[in-house]
Amino acid sequence: MSNISSPVFVLIKNATVLTVDPQSQVLENTDILVKDGKIAALGQDLSTPFEDSVSVIDAQGCIVTPGFVDGHHHMWQQLLRGIATDWSLFDYTVNMRTIV
Repeated sequence: MSNISSPVFVLIKNATVLTVDPQSQVLENTDILVKDGKIAALGQDLSTPFEDSVSVIDAQGCIVTPGFVDGHHHMWQQLLRGIATDWSLFDYTVNMRTIV
């Protein structure tokens, strides 16, 4: 048995794609080819030579957007990563005094 696996492809078909490109913010009826978890191609009527190893998602009527990232973060909060992840706001405000 080989430890080398074949590339994994996901083909998202017919999506409305919202981009961060000011020249082309909305792409209608667009296909997205994902190879090994990364976008490999973007266009219309995309296909792959490995038809048997492709998972196809029909996104007709769906919107695909870039991943959302919370860019607002205070540097001092990095010291507390993993400490209060399951706390409520009340727990956070009460318990931070004992930690800090």
